[in-house]
Amino acid sequence: AGISRLRLTVTGNQVESRTDLTDQCDRSRETPGVNDNADPTVIDPAGFHWFCLDRQVEDFVLPMERAMEARGERLLVNVCYVGFALSSNFQQENPAEYAELVQATLDHLRERYGLEVAVWEARLEADNINVITGGQLGRMVAAAGARARAAGYPALRFGLPSTKSAVSALAYFKAAMGVHGAAPFVGELIYHRYGRPVAGTLAGLAEEAAKAHVETAMLEHYRSGPHELWEDLTQANVSSWAKYALAGPVDGGKYGNQIFYADIRNGRFVMRPESYPLRQYFHYVRPGDVRIGTTQTDRDLETTAFQRPDGGVVVVVNASRAATLRVGGLPAGTYDISYSGPHALGALGRWIVVDAGAVLLTGLPDEGTLTISP
Repeated sequence: AGISRLRLTVTGNQVESRTDLTDQCDRSRETPGVNDNADPTVIDPAGFHWFCLDRQVEDFVLPMERAMEARGERLLVNVCYVGFALSSNFQQENPAEYAELVQATLDHLRERYGLEVAVWEARLEADNINVITGGQLGRMVAAAGARARAAGYPALRFGLPSTKSAVSALAYFKAAMGVHGAAPFVGELIYHRYGRPVAGTLAGLAEEAAKAHVETAMLEHYRSGPHELWEDLTQANVSSWAKYALAGPVDGGKYGNQIFYADIRNGRFVMRPESYPLRQYFHYVRPGDVRIGTTQTDRDLETTAFQRPDGGVVVVVNASRAATLRVGGLPAGTYDISYSGPHALGALGRWIVVDAGAVLLTGLPDEGTLTISP
């Protein structure tokens, strides 16, 4: 599938609690959060319960990390704090308590698993369920960022505001970044796609992120496909993009929400048909590749191109119909053609040799997504 980043959920009321419901991970919103003690500068290990977090790490993160290391790549681990329950408000209302939870989690993941977190998502959907303000987000990040640096995590970046609506993200981000001490720790402007972005929203996020020298990321939406990915790449300039969710039962995926569905009868995971067009991007465009500009004469095509660190170029094209493609500007070399459409999932075409200055001729037999890669 080409996945290179996983979001690891830390549910505030479930992790920091003196009520040990270790067998109730799927009912985390019902777990009452309880402060470990009254002093946020002192972590009481007895006040934290890691069973549910550890299960995620051992079942999903570590196997994925090993698989990526085997192919010479590094998995990006993104911890996402969930503060929907009212009993986790002591963390969100007192930035020092939130910073304590961040350090306790980072320490646990490093000491038990040797796992380094690259991005800490400040709060899942600050505009949804137990709503908090952009100012609160900024104060939380300012406190947690300073504490993480002091505790030996200099490379940790924070992402925010992770709003349910992309339209809400800009105001939240500006408010958070306006809090003294927050901006130096922020590395990502994150949004979700529930509610279609109105005209100018995505471009506005890209502009604000550029001003702040941070990346953009779209990290959750049930029904997004290759068209939405193309919009987010070319308008919001995203560096990370994620569907919801990694896997689930087949009867829970009628809208193609999951990348994989669980084939319980045969004991396996199967990639959903809706995931194959996304694979045309994820499998061939890898971390470290940089998007470059494209020009086109056919307005019905959605094109993107990416330059690899070695100078090679990958081109991805979405089409709503059969189309002939004449692609110029490629470096000389041998190219692989692959395609995913309604009647062909991950089909491989013939190799094509391109001389310097030559035009590559190929095409799509039907609607779908095609990739040209070295």
